[in-house]
Amino acid sequence: MTENDLYTVIKSHARPEAVPFVMSSWINSYAHGGDMDKRMVLRNHRRVISLLSPHAELYLAVPLDDDGVMDGNTILGWCCRDARRGTLHYVYVKDGFRNVGLAHDLLYTGTRHGFPKEHTHETRSWRKTTYAQGSIFNPYGILPS
Repeated sequence: MTENDLYTVIKSHARPEAVPFVMSSWINSYAHGGDMDKRMVLRNHRRVISLLSPHAELYLAVPLDDDGVMDGNTILGWCCRDARRGTLHYVYVKDGFRNVGLAHDLLYTGTRHGFPKEHTHETRSWRKTTYAQGSIFNPYGILPS
């Protein structure tokens, strides 16, 4: 778990209520930030995500109140990765919470690999980050091994 005064990053073991937000934000973000046809992504990408390796893990960034208590009903961002292989599937942070280190904390939490060795989704904003350096784009890394 990574924590600061504003948010904490938790592994999402049993948070089925987070799945609709994660799916929706993943598909919409990828449709608008990637280089693929938006209509094709919106129509088909839910099936692609369903192919995720059973080793994929979901981490959520959730806000802390003034007393440091976690607000489990709000998600500021999330990261889906396979830490076993060092594969990043997607990282997403809501607009109002970008550039405060949240994506960095999501990437580092729960992995012994640090920054990803490979990533399965590539967007224009991802290519601009320092995190993308040294990470290989492998869209087939989403498949179970």
